[in-house]
Amino acid sequence: MSDSKETRAQSLGLLEEEELRDFGFRQTRGYKSLAERLCRPCPWEWTFFQGNCYFMSNSQRNWHDSVTACQEVGAQLVVIKSDEEQNFLQLQSSRSNRFTWMGLSDLYEENTWQWVDGSSLSP
Repeated sequence: MSDSKETRAQSLGLLEEEELRDFGFRQTRGYKSLAERLCRPCPWEWTFFQGNCYFMSNSQRNWHDSVTACQEVGAQLVVIKSDEEQNFLQLQSSRSNRFTWMGLSDLYEENTWQWVDGSSLSP
């Protein structure tokens, strides 16, 4: 690898496929590329969609315990902001064949729905 390529790869934290082969790495069928596995926008077991990370837990908890569990890892129950996000979440939920919680409640005032981030439910 040339010095300019090496400097570029180090500064970007990336290696091109050809450069990976130079180091003995190769794409294996059925596995994601090394770059995809190491340069992740989300923690392992989380799914990235439209700039956000989503986690479908195997734990069965009530809504309050789910809020707490999310807070303990620096996250929150989902706040749905678009039709695309809702469709994505419905697909994820159906694939996992589990029930899921979202961050919407009327906890503070009956029939006044509010997301866990404090925003109001918009029509």
